[in-house]
Amino acid sequence: MKSQSPLHVTRPDAIKLSALIEHLSVTRGEQADLLQEVLDYADIVPSTSITAEVVTLNSRVVIEDALTGKATEITLVLPDQFDPAAGRISVVSPMGRALLGRRVGDVVAVQVPQGESREVRLKEIPYQPEAHGIHDE
Repeated sequence: MKSQSPLHVTRPDAIKLSALIEHLSVTRGEQADLLQEVLDYADIVPSTSITAEVVTLNSRVVIEDALTGKATEITLVLPDQFDPAAGRISVVSPMGRALLGRRVGDVVAVQVPQGESREVRLKEIPYQPEAHGIHDE
């Protein structure tokens, strides 16, 4: 990952992701391991102390492809809410893992389905639950 800032994950998100990792370890061990790596690397913080510039679960974010400049809005969700047609990207996906805990301005490398790596810049976060008083703690 090419991010310049530390990775922050809220405590409620870490709890949800830990349960998800446990569930995935039975059927999709590699995805579980990759998501666990993100949690291992992250600073786990109270949701009340997370700033509005950090991507959390259910955040709506605008990313910009570094190569094409094309901006895309997506929402980071748990796998059971995954809906690519509606722009709902799973936190288990390469894009989801790369964006979780990152902040506006960060540039991250993401493996795309064709196997190549692509860089995207986190341009803005139009909606973050914690910024709107939703803390799940």
